[in-house]
Amino acid sequence: MVRQPLSAPRRRQTIDPSTPLTLIQAAKQIPRPRGKKPVHPTTIYRWIRYGLHGVRLRALSCGDTLMVTSASLDEFFRKVADAKNPPTDAEKKERATRNDDAYLRHSARA
Repeated sequence: MVRQPLSAPRRRQTIDPSTPLTLIQAAKQIPRPRGKKPVHPTTIYRWIRYGLHGVRLRALSCGDTLMVTSASLDEFFRKVADAKNPPTDAEKKERATRNDDAYLRHSARA
């Protein structure tokens, strides 16, 4: 076994988005906010149990252990960002127009 010198940087493991992670492992995967302390596993538990800005983190229950996936963390952060930054009136109108167009195309087929 070849040992690396202590000064060698550690490589971050790339994790498959569908691989379940314990709350401790998930906390280590989340970047530190503005260089502060890392996210605590209890914080992730609160996101699962109570949510953040009306969005709850999806979790898997393996026995009595809660687990999350990288994909569910990505989805959670995307939804929280959307909840914190609601669309402007122009974006709402554009979305409504797209939905109307899609509805008309769909009803024209029938």
